[in-house]
Amino acid sequence: MKKFLVCLSFVLLMLMSASAQWSRQIDYFIESGSCEFDLQKDSLADGWGLTLSNVASDQLTYRLDGTPSGRYQGSYGQHFQVTRSGSNAAGSVVLYVTARASGSTAPLPGSELSLRFALRVSNLQNANYDIYTQRNGQPFYFKRSSTENHGWREYAYPVTVDPYDAAQGWSFTFRIRVNLPAGENNARVWVDDLRLVSGEIFTPYDFLPNGIKLYSVTFDGGWQEYASYGAPMGLIQETNPQMAGVSFYQPGCNYMLTTSIICSLMDGSAEHNRDIFGFFYCDVNRPEWFLMYDSNGSRVAAGSYRDRFIMNVGRLDVRQHAWGKFYDYWQRAGRPNLAFLDNFGSAVALDGAWTEDNCPYQGYATMGDWWGAIGAHFAYLSERVRSSGMPLTMVLNLGSNPGTFLPAEAGIQETSGPGFLTVRWDSRNYRWIDYLDGFVIEHAFSKYDTATQSYVLYPYRLPISNNNSLERWYARSWRMHLRAITTHKDKIIPVIATMDVNNPQVVRFIVATYLLAQHQGTYLKLSGREGPGQRHPACAVVPELFVPLGNYTRDYEVIQGSFVTGGLFYRQYENGFVLVNPTDPGTGQTYHFTMPANMLLWNEQLVREGQRIAIPPKTGMAFNYPPTQRPKSQDRNPPRR
Repeated sequence: MKKFLVCLSFVLLMLMSASAQWSRQIDYFIESGSCEFDLQKDSLADGWGLTLSNVASDQLTYRLDGTPSGRYQGSYGQHFQVTRSGSNAAGSVVLYVTARASGSTAPLPGSELSLRFALRVSNLQNANYDIYTQRNGQPFYFKRSSTENHGWREYAYPVTVDPYDAAQGWSFTFRIRVNLPAGENNARVWVDDLRLVSGEIFTPYDFLPNGIKLYSVTFDGGWQEYASYGAPMGLIQETNPQMAGVSFYQPGCNYMLTTSIICSLMDGSAEHNRDIFGFFYCDVNRPEWFLMYDSNGSRVAAGSYRDRFIMNVGRLDVRQHAWGKFYDYWQRAGRPNLAFLDNFGSAVALDGAWTEDNCPYQGYATMGDWWGAIGAHFAYLSERVRSSGMPLTMVLNLGSNPGTFLPAEAGIQETSGPGFLTVRWDSRNYRWIDYLDGFVIEHAFSKYDTATQSYVLYPYRLPISNNNSLERWYARSWRMHLRAITTHKDKIIPVIATMDVNNPQVVRFIVATYLLAQHQGTYLKLSGREGPGQRHPACAVVPELFVPLGNYTRDYEVIQGSFVTGGLFYRQYENGFVLVNPTDPGTGQTYHFTMPANMLLWNEQLVREGQRIAIPPKTGMAFNYPPTQRPKSQDRNPPRR
């Protein structure tokens, strides 16, 4: 029996005795066998296909069936019905789905798997059916019948992994074929809960030893890529059934649906899912719903993004349409418990041109009017999510504008961000933050500068106003990012740090900063993404993520200097502490700190009690007690949100 251990080898030895574990038997159909996903809205569960022989398209109907009798488990079962009024030739319909695996997740040649599925067959008239797969190009039958089964029945058959198949790159295709002799035919078939289960075990690790919960945008290979990933995962953001597979194998991992909240996308693959407006539908049927047009009557894209178009969400009919599409999409996407509301920044700041006096959005006299329309849109969606009973947490992508939900603060921030203001539209007051459960901060603390093609750390503060101690709400500075995370401890806040993941000094600065700020609603993604057109890579796994601090015991403190001018930041943990000097080279200063005990720096270098250490600008340090000196903890497993 193989065991897939998902962790860094040098950390495993330290964690095995302390970590709680779950084990899951490998199911090679976990991502398609439940028939829950139909993101392209083609009435076939994602991953499934149909082939026809001597059957016209109008003689076949199929859909995901959500009625009580149409599903065996979950929300849907896959259904199809074939009806031929009469034909001189025999025909057939084949419904099929394929599972594949390679590398460490592939089953061993000669091993035995268990094929399980639920089937319902009715209305058989001059028809019979086969359940089979292919072996060396020949059909291998599990079941052949011409008998209706009068309701759902579960079947199980052994499957031996053929050495030839394993050597070529293992795959297994499950097929249901309805055979239609010449004449009049009819058949109805439902299938659900398809599984191909191995005796092999996938064992993820439950948590990192410091409270950090990781966040990743995608795993292209789904759970099979995740099996060799190297760290536990708390949050997955993507729109495909593979992410549900990762969630299954990582208990407690949340799956977050991706949707475009204000912009419509000129992208055919997004028409029935990520785009809750439907660009091509609106282009033909509702061109007046698009907000921006030039003097020639041509539609204007959202700033520098040529494929995004702002929708007039101040209109009630636009909001009603978006809600209907959003609810339908959520159902077809496996009903996840979080929604990632994307492309927001493009709709409130054209190419970063934030202005409160000069509104560039057509039909809105002031930015306050446009912000009110956005508030009405958030409220409409939120109120319907709540009233419908959807167990859905709505998380807005702020991009790199952390002050959107921050209030004005004496000596720090000049004015409140629009998400914290009370704005008015359609004779009603709105405050964005009241209708959202959290927000993603993208490019937090650091970013990739496309102009210089290099990664840069944000300055400690950004003095935009005449008073050098004040920042405007749209400032992108280190302290604004820190405030955004720590001000809203009741919110879900995934944090994406876009950075050079191969630079240890930068990695340590970012991880230490996150350790200063984290709370029960935060998640961290270390991203090596280099530009807006790049696909998001999975969260980078670095040794610093495993520093064994235990749980935090208090909020951060500024122990030298001040929050306004910059200083030395400190946070206490059960088994150590974190120090961060976020000030800038050239304008900041080096701080000094006297060690209270013998401790390990990033779990590597021993630093002696009484030693006076220097912390230069843009430096992060995490110190933990050596294993023999760590205080005992009553809770080594941080609670999940």
